[in-house]
Amino acid sequence: MGDLSFENKIEYLDKKLTEYLGSLGLKRNQKIIDHLIGTSEILKDMDAPSYLIDAGLFHSVYGEAASKLPPNSLIERSDLQEVIGIQAEEIVFLFCSIPQPRTKNIRSMEHGQLRNDLILLCQANDKEMGSPQ
Repeated sequence: MGDLSFENKIEYLDKKLTEYLGSLGLKRNQKIIDHLIGTSEILKDMDAPSYLIDAGLFHSVYGEAASKLPPNSLIERSDLQEVIGIQAEEIVFLFCSIPQPRTKNIRSMEHGQLRNDLILLCQANDKEMGSPQ
């Protein structure tokens, strides 16, 4: 599980993202892929664990409640779990499900590793987008 190379994960992401955006009548924008890769690279620079780096690479693949992207019904959770592992997929699923204000909602979660991981992912996401933290 999650044993694919970084390049193979990007290929999978690109395919699924292109299918998803196509289903919405949109073309895949390279900036989206660049943002996802950039977020994962920031997490790597922060010495995040590999499962969180993978979560950063896929952090909006299911759509995002915070940005009002509709849910992506073209990807099964079990499929993504095979690509990045159960722990990373759980973070992706939750990140996509948390509405605005996302950071505030994450900070109100019960303290623990999952909350810490989501906070770190939010920080990397915001940094990559150039948003104040």
